[in-house]
Amino acid sequence: MRYFPLTDADREEIRNFLGIKETKELFSDIPRDKAYYPLDEIPPAVPEDELIKKFKTIARSNKFPDYLSFLGGGAYHHFVPEVVNHLSQKGEFLTPYTPYQPEVSQGSLQAMFEYQTMMCMLTGMDVANASLYDGGTAAAEGALLAMRKARKKNIILVAGNLHPEYIEIIETYIRHLEEYRIRYIDFDRKTGKVNLEDLEKKICTECAGFLFQSPNFLGVVEESQEISDILHRSISWSRP
Repeated sequence: MRYFPLTDADREEIRNFLGIKETKELFSDIPRDKAYYPLDEIPPAVPEDELIKKFKTIARSNKFPDYLSFLGGGAYHHFVPEVVNHLSQKGEFLTPYTPYQPEVSQGSLQAMFEYQTMMCMLTGMDVANASLYDGGTAAAEGALLAMRKARKKNIILVAGNLHPEYIEIIETYIRHLEEYRIRYIDFDRKTGKVNLEDLEKKICTECAGFLFQSPNFLGVVEESQEISDILHRSISWSRP
C-alpha cells in the first residue's frame, strides 16, 4: 500500500474545516507535560522490553474500582503454554494441504483426535467436539444438540450478556425451525452478571439447556457454580 502524505494546502483546508489554527489543538486534552512539541522533545529510544515494561506499569494505574469494567467483546487475555507451539510444529500434526480432503489431512485429523481425547479425559465426559468454525457456530450447534437430544424440550435459555454476534448466529440457525424457541435470561446492569432470579423464574419443563458465557461479553466472570446449582435443583432438567 502506497503512502500519500498531505500537502500543506491539504492540512490548511482540514484546519479551516475543523475551525482550528494549529494541528496540535487536536491534542489539547493531553496534559502539557505529557505532550511533546516539537518532536525533538520526545524522550530517547529504549529497548523494546523496557518500553513494554513501562507501558505495563502505566496501564496498571488505570484502575477504577467504582465503575464496572466493560473490557469484553470476546477480546480477552489468553495464555498459550509453550508446549502448544512445540506440539503444533511436530511433523505428524502438520498438514501441507487443505483440511477438506481426509487423505491429505491426517495431521489435522490426528491433532483433533488428540484434542478430543484430552478434553474427555479432563472433563470426564463421554464425547467432545472439535473443529467448529468459531465460537458463535459452536454455541448454535450446542443449542441445537441440547434441544434435539432432550425429549419434548424445545426451548433453549440464552444469557442476555452473551456475545451479540453469537446470539445472531443462534437466531439464524433456528429461525426456520419452528419447533425450537429461544428464551433470554436478563443480566444485572450493575454487576454485568446473569440475573439468577430471572434464571430461576424462566426455567421450565420445556427447557433443554442454558447457554451462557464466562467471561461474558462485558468481560465479567460469571458465577458458574451458582448457575449450575440452580439448574440442577430444578426438576425441569431431570432426564426424560
